[in-house]
Order: sequence, then C-alpha cells, then structure tokens
Amino acid sequence: MSSDGLGITPAPGDEAAAAPKLLSGRGVKTRLAVTGGLILAVGAWLTPRVAQTPLSAPQELAAPLIEEQIQLREASRPFTGVQDVAARVREYGVAIRPAAGEAVATSNDFASPTGPPPAPTFGVVVSDTFALTHIAALDGRSPVQLSTASARVADARVVAYEPATGLVLLHIEPLGIPSVRLASDAPPPGTLAVAAAHVQDRDIAIPVFITAIDGGRYMIAATDGSLAAGMPIYNLDGELLAIAAPDRNEIRAFPAAAAVERLIARAGAGAPPSSIGIAFQQISGPLTPAFGDEGVIITDVVEGGPADLAGLQPGDVLLAVGEGDTNSTEAATRALSSLATDTPTSLRVSRSGRIRVVEVTPAPAYAVAARARVRPSDDTAGIEARLLFPADILDTARVAPTARVLSINGRGVTSILQGQRVLRTGRNPMAVLLRDSDHVFFAALAPDR
Repeated sequence: MSSDGLGITPAPGDEAAAAPKLLSGRGVKTRLAVTGGLILAVGAWLTPRVAQTPLSAPQELAAPLIEEQIQLREASRPFTGVQDVAARVREYGVAIRPAAGEAVATSNDFASPTGPPPAPTFGVVVSDTFALTHIAALDGRSPVQLSTASARVADARVVAYEPATGLVLLHIEPLGIPSVRLASDAPPPGTLAVAAAHVQDRDIAIPVFITAIDGGRYMIAATDGSLAAGMPIYNLDGELLAIAAPDRNEIRAFPAAAAVERLIARAGAGAPPSSIGIAFQQISGPLTPAFGDEGVIITDVVEGGPADLAGLQPGDVLLAVGEGDTNSTEAATRALSSLATDTPTSLRVSRSGRIRVVEVTPAPAYAVAARARVRPSDDTAGIEARLLFPADILDTARVAPTARVLSINGRGVTSILQGQRVLRTGRNPMAVLLRDSDHVFFAALAPDR
C-alpha cells in the first residue's frame, strides 16, 4: 500500500487499526505541531499589514489628548499623571488665609462675620523671602497668613503689585523650603498643564489646557470648569508656568517667570503703588463744549474707593493733582502714580463748570482693584446705543451698536423712554457715557431732531 504522505505505511489487513495509530504516535504529534506552526507563520506573512494608528490626531479633528502628551515625553522623564505633578510640587504651594484678628472679607461691607468661610485661595513660593499670587486671592487684605503643605504658617505682606496683570508679590519669612523652578519658555496653545495646590491634607490636581495666548496672558480651559484664585499652574516637568486668575466667565493665567523679575524690581524700588480708584480719558475736540479744554474726564469711579469717598463721580473733570496739572492722560497718570498711600492730597475738580478742591487719601492699588473686582456686573445697566441713536451717528463716533448708554449730559438712562426724553430736550452735541464690555468712556453724539 502506498504511503499516506506522512511516512507511515499500514500493514496488510490492518487498515482499520491504522487510523488510531496514525493520530496517537509520538512522532506524528511532533510532525503535526511543526506543520501547524509553519502554516500559521506563512499565513501571518501573507496577511496584509495594517497601518499603525498615528499617535496624534489632526488639530482640526481632535482636542489635545492627555495620553498623547504623556506618551510623547522622553523616557528619562517618566510621568504617571497629573496627580504625580501635584505630589512633586506640593512643597512650593501655599494656601492664603486672613491674618489673625482680621475680618474675613474686607472688600464686602455686607459680609456676615458668622457666614460661611471664604473659599481657599493660593500662591506659590518663588524665593526664600517672596511668594507670588494674584490680587483675586487676597480680597484686598494685607497682611495675610500663608500655610504650607507641611502645616507651617508664615506671615506675609504685599510688597509689589502689577496692575496690568493683577499679580502680587508677598514678602514672607524664610520657610526653609526650596524655590519653585520657573518655566523659561511659553508653551504653545493646546499644551496640557496642571493646576495644583495642597489643602486639607490632600493634593488638588486639575488638568488644564492652555487654549490661547492673548496679549501676554494664557487663556485656560479647565476640566472642572473653575480654578481657585492664585492657584499655581505647572508644566508636566513641575515648572511654574503661570498664576490662575478666574474672572467671571473666563479663566486667565499670567506667565510667572518674567513677572517675578519685574515684581522683585518693583519691591526694591519702594512701596506698592497707590490708587484713588478712578478711570479717565482725554478731552477730544467734540467733547470740549461739554467739558472744556483742560484736564481729563473721569469716566468711572470705584465704589467705596478713595475717590468715591471724596464725592467724585463720572463726568467730573480732573484739573490738577496737588501742584501738578492733568492736561493729558499721560500727565494725569504720572501725577496720580506719584501719590503716597495713606497720605492726603488735594484735587482740583470741575463739575458743570464749577471748580472746587477736594481732599482724597490714596489707598494701596491692590486693595482698590480688589473692590473693583467684587462690585456687581454692569453688563445689563443702561440701554443699548442702537436703541437710541441712528447707526450712521454711532458709526461716525466709532461706538459699537451694542454699547450700553449709562448717561446723557449727566442724566442717568434706565429706559428707552427716558433716553428719548433726554435726547429731545438736551443740547447738542451730547456727552454720552457708554460702557462697552469693561471699557467705560464718553462720546460726543449729535442726533438729528
């Protein structure tokens, strides 16, 4: 009988017994295993190769992936998650609380002393004697107390403030902890970062994405929708990127490295800046009939600030600060910035053509700015300009149709009918006080009647 192809030939008359022997022989099992392995190998070799899924998705198709940025990191810098960053930087962060014996909310005169405790706010130690935070974290207080992750408590006071960013430098007693490393390079939009703090014996780690860089500030998207004021934001290497500054419906953050250098230089130059709590603008040609040709127009007054306590109001013309003139915004800025905190000074002011002298006592600028931050939003105050003025007049004056009309010739506007009545009886051109977003200004408008 011929071979069955496996090298086994059954004996004559024994075909029935040949099949079980064929499958039970030790050599046969070995050959079957080898043959099966060869078949699988050839099949795998013949199977078409599938392209590897790219690690990163196109920018227009996907948001930044946490896993992507983790996997792309160098092996020499392992990363296990945002909680790992928070654990590595906990010693640099500090929680801020009112100093002993101080009221909880000095910027809110109606706060109940028996009400709920304020939300925790934070900062970060940037040198042996300095900590960095944001004005929103202080609520106008100084001094404050800082508590560290190791439960150490230190007194701190404001020594420098930067109005443009709201960043505040605090002088602290040496805490015996290392200074945080400052990130030297600005991260590109879409970068994953970590907002981290330590409070109540636990690490807080919030993944955030830097969505844009606008005018030297970072726009932040946080996974939980909000960040505490002054919370440090670190890159994945644990270097300080920025300080969080939550503000109404958006979360901003300001780069820390350059700010620390600027603030330390300011601290060495003397006391923090003072403020009387006003905004002002140049008197332009069309506004001259209403306000004259000297000084600057006061457009906004911080409620409860020094100027408000002295009786100043929008529409007043600031003619002089002490012995210095204020015939331009630059001159007014120089004169006001030279004032010393808690030192009374005289202002010469014109209101409706009558000149008077008032005394005002400047306060620390960070405290005045804190009062401005907590005042109620004026987004719905007044009437939209397009409901009172024709589009061509607004376009000529470069006023947005959606800007809110707050007053006309010094008279407040709270309804369309009231505004129309003032327009019928007022003199042209009309001095109109408007608010466009956070910008308050006067415009001279002359509607046809």
